[in-house]
Amino acid sequence: MESPIQDKSYGDFFGDFSRLNNLAPLSPLSPFTESRSMNANSPPFSPPCSPTPLLHRYHVPNDAPISYKFIDEEGEALTQAIQEIATCPVVSVDCEGVELGRHGELCLIQVATDSNVFLFDVIALGEVLFNAGLKRIFEGPIPTKVFYDCRRDSDVLYHQFGVKLKGVLDAALTEVFFRWRNRQGIPRFLKGYKRSVETYMALNDPHFAQLKERISSQMSDEGTECWKQRPLNKDLLEYAAYDVKYLRILHFVLTQHMSKRNLRLIYGASTKFIRMERDTVENIYEKNAITWSQITFNMLFEIKW
Repeated sequence: MESPIQDKSYGDFFGDFSRLNNLAPLSPLSPFTESRSMNANSPPFSPPCSPTPLLHRYHVPNDAPISYKFIDEEGEALTQAIQEIATCPVVSVDCEGVELGRHGELCLIQVATDSNVFLFDVIALGEVLFNAGLKRIFEGPIPTKVFYDCRRDSDVLYHQFGVKLKGVLDAALTEVFFRWRNRQGIPRFLKGYKRSVETYMALNDPHFAQLKERISSQMSDEGTECWKQRPLNKDLLEYAAYDVKYLRILHFVLTQHMSKRNLRLIYGASTKFIRMERDTVENIYEKNAITWSQITFNMLFEIKW
């Protein structure tokens, strides 16, 4: 499958990465201890071609407390945000909500560019947000949208707002592919966003881990109704902003040595992830039929041996 991202956009990927001057090699990654196979249908341990160079962890200094722009009404701030997102070659995206999915409620959309983190209040804006240009951006091949496991995001965006995602590179799948390319096996479980950030990036930001753990624990104990609260408290807003702040950098760290062919394979796998829950019929969706343990590597990446 040919990625809709043209060569110029691939050039922007790496050009943009080279401008992230605050990323500097720190130390080599420790060997992984993940299981080497997903199931009997998974491919052999060794990839059919040479691995990418062993990635170093990258140091990201803590410049300042996390900042973001919260937008909950029409006006100049919304217009400027949409314009900035549309002109940034690579953006990171995440969604928050109550029981996120077609039967839940989408409450917040976060988007990070190379300059800003935008938090869009979907409860306040509703269709106005998508009509202002976000639908066009999400459904277009560019900018590249970097998600981290986009399945539920895609499901809720389509079934509640008619948005069919396109031009997505899923960093959770990029991380899986990166490990396979470097002879580290195929994971039995998807690595979470926080763990991936801490694996590949050396952060001087203790607030990131503390906040992620605290809010994640709160949602596990009390559910996700907190995202409907208005006004949203500072911890929830910062949690949401962190979910995209480092995601964009993680994408560049994982893909900096990858070829265009590799990126096309990840793009194709990401397109399948977009459809996996979104296109599931209702009675099967209710049973949550497709789990990660049932997904083979070749089902996603279609490697030709």
